[in-house]
Amino acid sequence: MGTTTSRTALDTGTPGRRVAAVRGLALLAAVMLLLRLGSAARRDTLLDSVRVELGTLAAVGALLAAAAVVTAARSERWTAWLLGGALLLELLLSWMEALVPLVVVPPLVAALVLVLGPVLRREHEPGVDYSRARGVVAVVSVALMAPIALFYTVLGLLVPEWAVPLGWAIYLGLLLVTIRLALRRSWWAAAGPVLALTTWFVGLTVGEQVLGWTA
Repeated sequence: MGTTTSRTALDTGTPGRRVAAVRGLALLAAVMLLLRLGSAARRDTLLDSVRVELGTLAAVGALLAAAAVVTAARSERWTAWLLGGALLLELLLSWMEALVPLVVVPPLVAALVLVLGPVLRREHEPGVDYSRARGVVAVVSVALMAPIALFYTVLGLLVPEWAVPLGWAIYLGLLLVTIRLALRRSWWAAAGPVLALTTWFVGLTVGEQVLGWTA
């Protein structure tokens, strides 16, 4: 009678360098979130309640990223959930502090790609059923569009009046496409939040650097 090998570890069938990369990126994100925690604690301009709220979110995000370092070689599922949770908290923090989510987001996204890439490649192997995972990705992708919408709510303070409806038209278009892909349980639904956030950041950067927009 043959034996089966569990495929939940990141280093299954791949060099340990992938595990090391995920751990390094997750650790980098954890350190950055801790630095954000220290920065919030030192800001005298914040109300005490706001300082505590920001600090709590940063601390939980750092804890999730640090936990992903531990689970990286043990479970793809847990590692993905932990990194995703840290990413969601970072987006929320960035919106609350009116900051462009540029520093902590890239290592978290890169780590998620390293975790999920091999998982997707195994989808068509015999006995592999990702229908539940597709459902989770669909729900999470649509859910992530909600906090990202908060970034678009402040467009009126950052861009000229004519650019506000353009920004919202892009966001709503991406939202509808994301919902459609989610209903079809497509992995591509995950691209919706990424594109929405990237469009917001790139649009502001180009506007400020090229068109001379000022807040």
